[in-house]
Amino acid sequence: MKFIARVANAVIANTFALLASGEIIPGVILSHEFIRIFGVAAILTAINFLAKPLLKLLLTPVIIVTFGAGLLLVNALILFFLDFLSEDIMMQGALPLLFTTLMVSAVNVIGHFATKS
Repeated sequence: MKFIARVANAVIANTFALLASGEIIPGVILSHEFIRIFGVAAILTAINFLAKPLLKLLLTPVIIVTFGAGLLLVNALILFFLDFLSEDIMMQGALPLLFTTLMVSAVNVIGHFATKS
């Protein structure tokens, strides 16, 4: 039950982060249908729960050498993969990818600490 609540919170946080990125960051193009954006957020959440631990393991030396800043690389790779997977989100260039990575990371950190009990 706790895992389901974590996943639901992550999907909601990712939906909010993607919507905010689409509105604020030039070069991030999202679908105009909310249900499709929600689907993209669900895919992002699934990638975060399934692939992120493996990417963290593979990039551990980079994460250690950069004192944790390498985690932004992990998140950027995940968003790049999401851009490749889904036609409902498009990031036009490296700067929109970087800013979206920062936005999604910040919202996920805030969401994580807000729901931690």
